[in-house]
Amino acid sequence: MHIQKALKNAQAILKSACYVRESAGFGLDYPRITLESELLLCFVLQKERVFLHAHSEDALSPNELRRFFQLIWRRFHAEPIEYITKHVSFYGRDFFIQHGALIPRCESEILIQKTQELIIHHEITQIAEVGIGSGALSITLLLHNPQLRIFATDISKEALEVARENIQRFSLGRAILLFCGEFLEPLIQRNLPIPELIIANLPYIPNGTKLPSPLGYEPQTALFGGTRGIEAIEELLRVCKKHGVKFVVCEMGFDQKALIQEIVKPLGYKKLEFYKDLSNHDRGFVLCFE
Repeated sequence: MHIQKALKNAQAILKSACYVRESAGFGLDYPRITLESELLLCFVLQKERVFLHAHSEDALSPNELRRFFQLIWRRFHAEPIEYITKHVSFYGRDFFIQHGALIPRCESEILIQKTQELIIHHEITQIAEVGIGSGALSITLLLHNPQLRIFATDISKEALEVARENIQRFSLGRAILLFCGEFLEPLIQRNLPIPELIIANLPYIPNGTKLPSPLGYEPQTALFGGTRGIEAIEELLRVCKKHGVKFVVCEMGFDQKALIQEIVKPLGYKKLEFYKDLSNHDRGFVLCFE
């Protein structure tokens, strides 16, 4: 089977999956059918997309064809393409990703921008990330601010392995220290200094929420944050206040602004600023304790 026909058949398979997802009430999961089928074939062939168009009549070997449709069927069943190819783009850079770590979203690029403003304005040289996941946030900040030293924690050993792989890929091993544990506890136990700036993208979806099929492949502990959804964020802010943290930049659910305002009241703070994502939804906040 030649490339053009293989792609056409693959796109028909993915298109049928769209209708299945739509009937289940989740809308179209595959709006980029042509792009994704080409990306998966490129992954199999280890070629750029331009190769597919220049060699559309080339025949695929039986092994290439088998591998390609194995990946297509994984995508048919809603597995994120990032996990299939073990590749995700974030802030213009390529990162390694696999099951066990949350896939970085473009919305988190705004968190980077807000954190960058604080680092520059307050000349910050040490920060901590709670829930580092793939490492994309910390690595991006470090590449923009080589003077930084970053302490990073995560409760998931699988996520820490993904972060470690990305740290090695960017040769940043000496600047980012990884610890397995909750919140800032690994730093506290080792009597390490608590940085004045903490960043986090913690789970914030209420338990029991029905999610689109692709999210079923992502680590559930990185998605569900408790009965109200904000329990992990609430505990983080309490810990930060207790240990003298000055700034916290954190993501949240689009409908959690009032909840965040409620939980910070008893803590005492100087300033609370919310920011929106590209869809004009509330997506995160910057909290200044001092």
